[in-house]
Amino acid sequence: RRREEGADGVTEGINAQARHLLLTRAGVRVPGPAASAEGGSLRRSISEANINGGRRWRRQQVKSLFLVETSGQRLDDGDPPLEGEGGSSQFTGPVASLLRPPATSLYFILLQGYDQRQDILVHLIQGKIHTFGNANQSVENSAPDTSIVAPDILPLHFRIRRVNREGRDPSAYVRPYPGALLTKNGSPVQGETCIISGDLLGLGRHVLLMFRDPGKYSARPDWFPTPPEGQQGNPSPFSCLLCGRGPQESQEAFRAYLESKELVLKFRGQDQAETTAILEEAVRGGGCPGDGEKEAEASGLVPAYLLSICIQHVSESLGPWLVPPFLLKVAKVVKKAAWENIKDVGTKEEERGSQDYPTPQRSEVDTLTADLRPLIYWMANSIELLNFVQKTAMEVEEEVEDDFPNDRATSAEPDPADESLVLLDEVLVCMFQRCVYHLTKTLHSALPSLLDTNPFAAGVGEGEEEGGGGEGEGDLPRFPAGVARVVDIFRAALDLGRASQLHPDLMSQMFGYAFFFCDSSLLNALMERGERSPFYQWTRAVQIRTNLDLVLDWLQEVALGDIAALYFRKFSAAVNLLCIPKTNLLKMSWNNIHKGHSAINTAQVWHLLRNYHLGKNQSHPTGWNPPEDTERLQRGDIYESFTDHPPLILPSQGFSLSLAPSAASVPSLWSECLHRRLCSLRLSVWEREREKVPANQRPGL
Repeated sequence: RRREEGADGVTEGINAQARHLLLTRAGVRVPGPAASAEGGSLRRSISEANINGGRRWRRQQVKSLFLVETSGQRLDDGDPPLEGEGGSSQFTGPVASLLRPPATSLYFILLQGYDQRQDILVHLIQGKIHTFGNANQSVENSAPDTSIVAPDILPLHFRIRRVNREGRDPSAYVRPYPGALLTKNGSPVQGETCIISGDLLGLGRHVLLMFRDPGKYSARPDWFPTPPEGQQGNPSPFSCLLCGRGPQESQEAFRAYLESKELVLKFRGQDQAETTAILEEAVRGGGCPGDGEKEAEASGLVPAYLLSICIQHVSESLGPWLVPPFLLKVAKVVKKAAWENIKDVGTKEEERGSQDYPTPQRSEVDTLTADLRPLIYWMANSIELLNFVQKTAMEVEEEVEDDFPNDRATSAEPDPADESLVLLDEVLVCMFQRCVYHLTKTLHSALPSLLDTNPFAAGVGEGEEEGGGGEGEGDLPRFPAGVARVVDIFRAALDLGRASQLHPDLMSQMFGYAFFFCDSSLLNALMERGERSPFYQWTRAVQIRTNLDLVLDWLQEVALGDIAALYFRKFSAAVNLLCIPKTNLLKMSWNNIHKGHSAINTAQVWHLLRNYHLGKNQSHPTGWNPPEDTERLQRGDIYESFTDHPPLILPSQGFSLSLAPSAASVPSLWSECLHRRLCSLRLSVWEREREKVPANQRPGL
């Protein structure tokens, strides 16, 4: 018996020496007798463990507890367990079990992670609201309380809210952030959902957490399904969010998605190169200007719709913090495409030379149409995108403020959303200015015909064919050649604006600026004509008034009459003065004449009266003399300035594009074009996804 006891003592000594040697090699200080008596509890083992060259754990404000890394080494899965004689572990201290579950705080246990070097086993929940996310992808003011590293974990993935229910379930609620994939016991979580102790939360396709409440017990729930083996990195946007099945297992579903008319586009939002390629394709694909007149006019707001679909996808899949940078990228792509169109128009203009637009007039209108089409096209799309981006940015800002009411941005750096609005506003203003420039340049050469054309001359019908002023929209009356030339210019701009779905307010302002130019240009030409020859007489004035009325009547029929009447006031007043019969005009005094034509200034009224042709040997009546000094009036400014043009006011309502666009909201005129372009983008994304898969594993359609 004494021999057996001696053998047992020897065995115990050998085991003790082996344990001491293993602990020393692991870089962990051997606990003293007091610690052994306590059984290596959490409160004692942390304070007594000397890790990585003497550094101790600091338990103040601990949010996540790490595994021990000793002397730069880790205990690999293949290392032999430290076992006693009975085969069971005798090391309840730092090596075998560094941590014990918290006794009073809610916490998560990591059951499945992504990177063993960065995974943390226990995550404590502090405060009433606690956020989880990927700190490696976070931007300013979006750092989570607890960081979990995985490629599909968003900067802010989900938050947990504690509730005090005096020992009853549920003890907390979880809510995913927009675009975050979060499951509870295998079922997707869409809004705020209660959780109880033992529930499993799946974050993306790589991370699985178990929620624990130390004071409560729950039966084991269903386990979160693990992704298939062999699939690493970001999941394909077409993969099943729960089981990870790829397109090869879901070909029928993908075909239905590919041919669907729903305004949905799926792509890898985190991939910068892919998103840039998709955005560039959205603005330059079929139906853009240059691909044929009918195709371009049928495309309407297709680029704006495609880009809004991309913005909507990123907003739903990535969350609010990454939406502003994406909006800035959209604005840059739009600006680049618009600038390329301006450059092309300028190149064509240089090729035509510095002369006025060529004649005959039909070629003049065709040239104007070719120049205006891309400009009006992008002006229509940029105003819709500007409104859409502005509303999206406001919605994201409100969402962030709701989640973090006390976390206001303090950075001096410009906000990407604000930069995107500035860029889109710059594109819109530039396109408007270029449209007005080409429109007024063409009108400048056509307007003098309104002063020279005699609408009562014989053979007006023949002139229609020359001027192209035959029957137009709504069976309009035929015009003399000079009038038809002006009407055709207005008609070309109007047709392009309607085909491009240009916002009605911008359409009105574009024509308002053109009418302002016409009024000032015609009035200046009228003032100039009176100085050279006896131009101011009743017969000539009636011809001009008739030509002007023909133009105004046509504008009234196309719903532009009110704007035209507003901006043609000065020229109309001057012509109306000259249209007064000579006998009546001779009887009128200066006050009556000036009061009845107050739209023009005193110097202009005196210029018309002073140069009015009364006939040979007839002097002007003394009643026409103004009370002011006539010499001063003669030196007055009788010409209108073009700098006092109306300002551009951006519309605030009446947009075609909403925050949640649907196929039903797309006009039938270009719905087929949008569907074709959307399918083309889906195929492009599909091809890029296939290129990332080995050739022998690529699925087909």
